[in-house]
Amino acid sequence: MILVAVGLITLTGLGVSLLAPKEEIPRAVKAQLSFPLYYPKGDLTPFKVDPNSIKVIPNPQDSSQKVLSLLLVSKDNKVTISEQVTPDLVSEQVGLDKLASLMQAYKEIITSVGRVELTRPKELKGAQTAVADPNFTTLIFARPDNDLSEDEWRRIFNSFEVVR
Repeated sequence: MILVAVGLITLTGLGVSLLAPKEEIPRAVKAQLSFPLYYPKGDLTPFKVDPNSIKVIPNPQDSSQKVLSLLLVSKDNKVTISEQVTPDLVSEQVGLDKLASLMQAYKEIITSVGRVELTRPKELKGAQTAVADPNFTTLIFARPDNDLSEDEWRRIFNSFEVVR
């Protein structure tokens, strides 16, 4: 009788852990960051989030701040996503406009997280980069290994949801 009860408890516990939704961003990563976090949850076809790529790295511009980094991968491309707290200089539309201009913005697209600027910064030898600042709280940068179309950019940014 006791064995059956222990077995049921074990199976019940296992069932709960198997049915519980997997965390997109691990708790240990979230605990290190103090700003709203965005995670791609919707249709990313052909991209998928590499769950092993999710990590916290130091901010190269401000060592007191940390950056969330993750990779979106497809058969023939990778997109590095980084998120950081929005610096005071960019915490309004005028600041974002100036940042986009400095990054050589060439196209603006509207997504579910707001305006996304497609840029080609000189510092990155003209490599395509996207920048967004939903609600002026979280600065999101995205840089593909190979250029993306406007539709691909729109799909990526439309998939983002606040997860904390």
